[in-house]
Amino acid sequence: MKRSITTLALVWMATALCMAGTHVTVRVSGINADSLLVDNAPLSGNEQLPGIQLAFHENTATYQVDNTVLAVSQVVVTGKKGERHRLLALLVPGHEAELIVNGATGTFTYSGDELYGRLAHAQQVVAPYEARMQELNDIYRTETARPGVNADSIGETLTALAQSITNEEIAAVTGYINANPDEDGSAYLLQYIDYSDSEEGLALLRSNVALLSEHVRGGDLAPLVDYLLKGADKEEARLLQQKNVADGKPAIDFTLKDLQGKDFTLSSLRGKWVVIDFWGSWCIWCIRGIPSMKDTYNKYKASGKLEFVSVACRDTDAKWRAAVQKHALPWVNVFNPQGDGDITGLYAIQGFPTKVIVDPQGNIYKTVVGEDPEFYSIIDEVMSR
Repeated sequence: MKRSITTLALVWMATALCMAGTHVTVRVSGINADSLLVDNAPLSGNEQLPGIQLAFHENTATYQVDNTVLAVSQVVVTGKKGERHRLLALLVPGHEAELIVNGATGTFTYSGDELYGRLAHAQQVVAPYEARMQELNDIYRTETARPGVNADSIGETLTALAQSITNEEIAAVTGYINANPDEDGSAYLLQYIDYSDSEEGLALLRSNVALLSEHVRGGDLAPLVDYLLKGADKEEARLLQQKNVADGKPAIDFTLKDLQGKDFTLSSLRGKWVVIDFWGSWCIWCIRGIPSMKDTYNKYKASGKLEFVSVACRDTDAKWRAAVQKHALPWVNVFNPQGDGDITGLYAIQGFPTKVIVDPQGNIYKTVVGEDPEFYSIIDEVMSR
């Protein structure tokens, strides 16, 4: 009898092990698929999930991810003619997923077991709006590629249209959640409620989470809901801190290590105009802006009235040093560590590059997000005083 019980236990353990992780099948139509590159990351915890690279066979590829928690799979599909599509898919441990990829549009729908079937149903709620957003992206790329076209004007027009589509999508999402609080698809759709830079969006997300049934809140997609709520808490804290670094507020003092490993303190430059440049060696627009920054710095360097302080963010020490050397940055350069000591939260930084202009009295004069010509106009104006 003991032998039988042991045998049954081994069979159960083997079955449980087989069910661990997520089995994924990718099927592509519309193009002749060549290769698949996959990067996987858990939504929580420190689980290490290796990347995957494999070839398609008759436009189909399969892979197994040994995740024990909900994870995200970044899937890059490359066609034989150079087509390239990047997709993001949820990996639910213990389930089988199929990603049905439209190679012509670069979109995908879920299929697979019962859970993924429910997610596919939820996808249909947002599919029309996502398709319209893709159309706007295509229009922008096409129009801005034409010579002599005012990209800013086109961007403003399309941004207004995109906001209208987003509002419609959120209305459809919240309508579905209200009608289907006991469906896993409702938890899935929460990610389409945009709360970035919006107190209204934060409230909307939380009110819709509150509608979900206990079954869904404790189900397979509970980690996704928790992830979104944690993100909302961080964004709320950022918005509160943003009020403390508004124009006219005192610039928050900080101390970071420079290239020589010595402490640099912001307040040591009191009496000068200071530009705090939040950047990273990985940031394309940061790098593109360096020539213009150099021109402006060199233009006013001799006056002694202006100093730049570049704060490297989300970088490694080695990559930061290599980038400073490669681009020959002539001003103060300091390293912002990740985790303890990170000052991006102090300044409510949301995007890169962000330039905070501080006046000689140590107050914030203006914050400019992105590589924006407005920054250079402001510097010219204050330097002419």
